[in-house]
Amino acid sequence: MKKFGIFVLLFALFAPRAEAVNMVTKETYFDGVVKMTGLPDYPPFAYYENGVLTGALVQPTIDAMRNQGVNIERQTCSEEDIKNPKILITYARSGDIPLFAGAYANTSLFSGLSMLYPAAVTNPIHIITLYDKAEENIKTEEDLAKLRGVISTSEYYNDFILKKIKKLNVEFVDTPFDAYKKVILGQADYMLGSLYYNRIMISRLGLGAYLTYSNRPVFKMPIFVAMSKVTPYLSLYIEAFKEEFSKPEYARKVKEEIIRIINDETAKNAGVIPPSFSEQNEEPQDIEDMRDLAPEFEDEPEFDDNITGARIVEEEAEKPQPKKTLHDILEGM
Repeated sequence: MKKFGIFVLLFALFAPRAEAVNMVTKETYFDGVVKMTGLPDYPPFAYYENGVLTGALVQPTIDAMRNQGVNIERQTCSEEDIKNPKILITYARSGDIPLFAGAYANTSLFSGLSMLYPAAVTNPIHIITLYDKAEENIKTEEDLAKLRGVISTSEYYNDFILKKIKKLNVEFVDTPFDAYKKVILGQADYMLGSLYYNRIMISRLGLGAYLTYSNRPVFKMPIFVAMSKVTPYLSLYIEAFKEEFSKPEYARKVKEEIIRIINDETAKNAGVIPPSFSEQNEEPQDIEDMRDLAPEFEDEPEFDDNITGARIVEEEAEKPQPKKTLHDILEGM
């Protein structure tokens, strides 16, 4: 009887403590706000517009995580911070802004961040050439190594792909404009770049009639939403994100956002007068100034997704294009 009394006493002492431990669950921990930042300048994946984070990885993530009771808040940033991606990554790494849109796994730039699996899409890297030299003499990586390439350092690559790229005969330049200029002037045979990012950059410069993409990507890089490794109860977040990111509708919404952002940019930049390239000319300082010079349209022109590279189908008169839409490409990502 004495032993039974001791057992009852011990149970009374420890049962509430066990109950308290069980209360540390996602339902109770996810009551607060999780701040989110991301790549400041890499549309369509993540970028800042008027100081507010936007992009294909942002709103679908916010919407999906409401199902888990996770309240994500976009973090506004100053112009100075936006100009320096490493500052935003430091904020995320430290846990001050723990959620980050647009990261690569096993990449030193994003050390300190835990990738939230699975990735909804990959970032496909294509060969970009003059339209009349599309994929000319380029069949293998060995062929690529024999030619002069160019890459813009404004883009983001994972460490594995960077190692492969450095084996090629490539020159690194500061901006997409510098890269396009070298290809158009014949100073480079091709450019390597993201299908989606360069669709937008090429449209902003009005160069869609001059440059085109390879039909297939050379490399594919899964691009993630990530979280600081110092986030309290990180494992609970990883579990919750995995549950939502594994749903087909999440990947579908991210892909739809990619298409919408690219189409909106292409329509907005319709009629932009391309620069007249020469050995001396410099990058336009203000894209808005170029739009002011563009002819006015009575009706908004219609755009077709049937594109080889950056050129709209209606502009192609000389040769047929493969029947491959942006939707088709995204399905293979």
